Amino acid sequence: MILLALFLPLLCAQAPASAPTPPKQVWSADERTKVADLIRKLDEARQKEKGEKEARENLVKGLDAMGKKYKADPLSFVGDLQEVLEEIPKYKSHASHPAIGKEALHRPEGEPRAGGFQFILRLPKGYDAKRPWPFLLVIPPVGEKPDAYLRSAWKDEGLLATTILAAPEMPAKVAEWRQLEGGVTAAMKTFGEALSQFNVDRDRVVVAGGKDGGAFAITLASYYPDRFAGAVSRLGGGEGAALVNLGNVPTYFTGGSDVTKKVSDAAKELRRDSVKVAEADELAEIAKWIGERARNPVPAEVVFSPVQAFTRNAYWFKIENFEIATDYFGTPVNERPLLSAKIARGTNTAEFEARGITDFWIFLSDALLDLDKPIKVVVNGKPWEGSYKRELEKFLESRRLRADPRMTFVAWHVSSVPKAGNGNTPPKVAGPPENPPTRPGR
Repeated sequence: MILLALFLPLLCAQAPASAPTPPKQVWSADERTKVADLIRKLDEARQKEKGEKEARENLVKGLDAMGKKYKADPLSFVGDLQEVLEEIPKYKSHASHPAIGKEALHRPEGEPRAGGFQFILRLPKGYDAKRPWPFLLVIPPVGEKPDAYLRSAWKDEGLLATTILAAPEMPAKVAEWRQLEGGVTAAMKTFGEALSQFNVDRDRVVVAGGKDGGAFAITLASYYPDRFAGAVSRLGGGEGAALVNLGNVPTYFTGGSDVTKKVSDAAKELRRDSVKVAEADELAEIAKWIGERARNPVPAEVVFSPVQAFTRNAYWFKIENFEIATDYFGTPVNERPLLSAKIARGTNTAEFEARGITDFWIFLSDALLDLDKPIKVVVNGKPWEGSYKRELEKFLESRRLRADPRMTFVAWHVSSVPKAGNGNTPPKVAGPPENPPTRPGR
């Protein structure tokens, strides 16, 4: 019964494996390329600290031209903006990279050979930097070298031909894996370096591992659910994960019958079919499942419980201040901090239920709500209604903070959680929220 209770929140809110319908694109390919070039030139001007004003003015003119042509705010075209951001990076071909077709050490430029950051990488033999590739972040079991684990446990021809694989060097002590400066940074820094150097499909990223590494893979996905399309634990269970956070992240568990039977029984009782459990640890089946994953970057419903001070972001909101539990898993479930969110596009409403949270940010775009109309925000039953202007600076700042083209935002709202009898919750005036230092690409 304890295991059933543990998995209930996970089973109740699993997302389908199919990819969501992408936002509609209106601009031509040439128009998107022109806007991408303008943003790239603004980036270059900022890096050189020269010509930034002129570059920004040119970008504004370019966007204004799109607005006039299509008779709408250019920042309302979410699908086009996403494609623009995807087009901006210029990846090296890496045609002679030692990881082409085999496991090899990857060390970022400038890192010292002794004691510097590095990880094991494997690129498909046909890797082409001109198109995005699925990505698998692999957490090795404690005590196993990442290169040996990739070679022995992930040798599936179909997977290796279509997917970029990377395995971090984890701390020697498993007790340090869930610490920000320990395993969390090792894993997410590996992820971030892969994103910056290789053309990764952001909607097809899966985290997986074996034994202790499997449990940590599920944990990492629960810390950063908006980054992953799926999570796999091979013979490792899910100890240490906030499973309630995985409502939009399908999961795959392999292991003994004592675990898988109870999980399967719970799934059948709730008529859920997106939690995959198997006693046999068959790589071919796991690889097939991984290949079917596709993230929904802007789900209409999100439930998130921050386990640690650095776990605050979930898709289109960020928890700012909350009651940090000194012993999260020792705290009764109904006393842990939690934010449940739901978008109702038909009524242009964002509704939240918060517990143990003081305030939080909502990131907005026309993929979520119609910004041409007033938006109603309801927090713990208290409504507030207002209008939000799309702003270029917020679009650019959102790009910098989230480092994910598929999560493009052009406005934000910060709301205080009302106490009983305090009335409505108007937005506060504040600067943009920063992401954790372990976010990919930073």
